[in-house]
Amino acid sequence: RFTFNVFYGNRLRIEFNGGGVNCDTTTTSPLNDGAWHHVAVVWNSTLSGAARVQLYVDGVAAANQSGSSLTITPNTPTTGTFRIGTRVDGINFFQGSIDDVRVWNYARTASEIQANMNTEFCGTQTGLVRYYKFNEGTPSANNTVTAINDYSSNNSTATATNFSLGTTSNFDAGKTLTPSTLDGTVPL
Repeated sequence: RFTFNVFYGNRLRIEFNGGGVNCDTTTTSPLNDGAWHHVAVVWNSTLSGAARVQLYVDGVAAANQSGSSLTITPNTPTTGTFRIGTRVDGINFFQGSIDDVRVWNYARTASEIQANMNTEFCGTQTGLVRYYKFNEGTPSANNTVTAINDYSSNNSTATATNFSLGTTSNFDAGKTLTPSTLDGTVPL
């Protein structure tokens, strides 16, 4: 499993097959301040140990603070469960709002993360294997939406579970994003 979670003391933790790295986010912005934050984790298999993992909060690299050695090579099967907001064993649910989840098949650079962290992609992106915008529902409305579209070329629709459906909105107004490209032409 690969788990990315909020840890005590406003730190983030990345866990992989029993090993883990704690990242110090106290020098960047606190994640529990009620504002939207962009967080990204990069796994670079060409590096070793804790250096394999880099975490970014609002485009700023967080220091790898402590953790056990990450010597295991990832096994990335083509089948299995991909979960957002909970561990693969279905416990420890995330208590907050999530918007715009992206999974890439290569280690993104700091400049790529910074350039695209507030951009909503309108077309296919090379290396993007999962892209959930969470735009299916209407904020502060009576939603019954449970299918979350994947905007990558894989079209892997997700099923939303444990959302507050009905009169309590299961969708929030996310952070305002900038479209990556605009095409002013409309075919007739």
